[in-house]
Amino acid sequence: MRRAVTVTTFVLVTAVVCSLCQKEGENAPAPFLGISVYSFFRTHPDTFSFKATSTIPCEYIWNFGDGTADVSGDSVLHNFDYGYYYVMLRGKTAAGSTASTVKGVNASPYSRAKITNLKLTRLPATRTDGTSWNSNNEGTDVYGLASNGNNQSFTATIYHATLGDTTDVTLHFSIPLNVEYFDKPLIIKIFKHNMTPIADELIETITLDKNVTELMTNNPPYSQLLNFKTSTSEGSLTFYWQ
Repeated sequence: MRRAVTVTTFVLVTAVVCSLCQKEGENAPAPFLGISVYSFFRTHPDTFSFKATSTIPCEYIWNFGDGTADVSGDSVLHNFDYGYYYVMLRGKTAAGSTASTVKGVNASPYSRAKITNLKLTRLPATRTDGTSWNSNNEGTDVYGLASNGNNQSFTATIYHATLGDTTDVTLHFSIPLNVEYFDKPLIIKIFKHNMTPIADELIETITLDKNVTELMTNNPPYSQLLNFKTSTSEGSLTFYWQ
């Protein structure tokens, strides 16, 4: 009888200890991670050095966002092709707590780009209600607004433009695209210009979700042409890398 009590007591104590261990692991503090990035080479492919920091000792795993395999270590080197990449660092403590952080990396010889012109070869000739944008048979006066992140730029007005499938309009922009906005969509709005106090009317919105870093090449003269086509508009944009 005494032996049975002893065994039961041992089992109960063991269960309590295991429960406390599990609870302690669940309540372990999570690390706060940081990434330092160094690039000294600026060649193609670009070689970057990464250094991980944490408020708690961790095991580190890196994902470089370019399809290559994950690597471990607190200091690592990685080669990138041209483009803008999101590098993820994951950390795990001895107690099992985890955390992650992400940092963008510009792997290219460029830090800025500029749109210089927008050539439109097709624009909607009518409003959504079917009425014509052209009210005087002399064409439609139009202008554009391009935005990317916090940058935006208006164009001068093009007078007496023909809208529809025979559009031939070139709008000249001067909008800088800083590196932190390379991954943001380009939003271009075409307005009808009214000489009366009536509010401007929006003819078309062109949203280009294509990441502009895909236009980067290692060939001078550092200019690229982006063709686009939507259900109601068509044209091209010219980028100059700086």
